[in-house]
Amino acid sequence: MNELLYAIRGRGAFRRFKDKVQRLGIQQQWDKFREEAFKEIAIDWCEYNNIPYI
Repeated sequence: MNELLYAIRGRGAFRRFKDKVQRLGIQQQWDKFREEAFKEIAIDWCEYNNIPYI
């Protein structure tokens, strides 16, 4: 996935990355990965701050 690595460099990186994900046909995979990553970040933050979560 060198194409994705190239897409995230410099100005306009977010737009290029989003466009590349769509062109490669991996939007659903990216969305699932992103959702799981945010979930893990939230869980780690809650655990670090001793906050119960469901």
